[in-house]
Amino acid sequence: MFIKNTSFLAVVTSITLFGIWYSCAVLLSGPYGPTRRFNASSPIQGYSADGERPVCADSSAEGVSSSSATWREKKQSHLLLLSSVGRSGSTFLGELLSQRPGTVFMFEPELYLQQKTSAGVTAPASRDLIERMFSCEFSEEWSRWARLRKNIWEPGNHYVCNGYIGNDYHHCLKEICRKNVFRVIKTIKLRVWWTGEMLLRRGVKVVHLVRDPRASFLSLARLNMVQSDCKVWCPRIQQDLEMVSTMRSLFPASFISVKYEDLCRDPWGMAMKLWKFIGNENDSTLPMSWTNFLQLHTITTGKKPFSTERNTRQQIGAWREIISEHLLQEVERHCGDVIDMLGHTRFHVLANVRNFSIPLERSNA
Repeated sequence: MFIKNTSFLAVVTSITLFGIWYSCAVLLSGPYGPTRRFNASSPIQGYSADGERPVCADSSAEGVSSSSATWREKKQSHLLLLSSVGRSGSTFLGELLSQRPGTVFMFEPELYLQQKTSAGVTAPASRDLIERMFSCEFSEEWSRWARLRKNIWEPGNHYVCNGYIGNDYHHCLKEICRKNVFRVIKTIKLRVWWTGEMLLRRGVKVVHLVRDPRASFLSLARLNMVQSDCKVWCPRIQQDLEMVSTMRSLFPASFISVKYEDLCRDPWGMAMKLWKFIGNENDSTLPMSWTNFLQLHTITTGKKPFSTERNTRQQIGAWREIISEHLLQEVERHCGDVIDMLGHTRFHVLANVRNFSIPLERSNA
């Protein structure tokens, strides 16, 4: 369901998340739970398999030692990269984020819901699937689908479990997932407000990525991809942008929004900002794996359309040289508010978009 009133949605999201937090507090401190004060920083927040009921776990529960719980708190880290629409640089950014040693990268697992279920990509189904990905409890059916797509990688962009089939492939995927303490998931179908419950879980962080919609929809149209209808997707991109401030307020240490153009303009500076965000690190030096990736992927442009090797500075305005006037005006009509929110210029006619003396970034933005 698409909700147009984003202010109302922001209020409902805040109230719902507080309700989940409070429910956990009552269960853990009331007559049916341990007699102690609820600790909002403990890794207890989640939801049931149907994606709708809050589930509260306690590290002091039977069968879980406090030492093992502490190890998991320190070691496990889950990162969700959420792009509002495809062709926004999410594969490039996802590959960068997954270069940290000990990382497993899961590429668009939610497409399984679109291709293999009647309900499609819904909020409860998406939350449940992402939770299963983070906990390495995905189904055999999902593993069979993933094997055909080869959408689980390790650092260096290496596909995993090559040569395995059937149950052996399923068990191999689980083993790979469990041995890697850092899990990065890239999605292009989820909405920002769906991530609230996920962020209540210890160790989960969200990176939201957005790009000028004229560039995204040009690329989507040229590749004849599903999300190429700007009339459908522009309102969703706008809703995501309008929810960003709410999510930042609720989760200041766990939610960040990145503009693709800023990433292209200063990939090293943005990489450092993201490195500090995902690791809570004040180290001013990027890890060698990230440095090597940036050196290889930001200087020259690959020949294939899905390549992540790009001259990033050229990418910022490359779309201006090839977009048609019809598509320009179509996207600006339906995505004008998004363009304004990004601080970008509406060009209106082809002569303006081709005139590079007119900057993409508005001077008063």
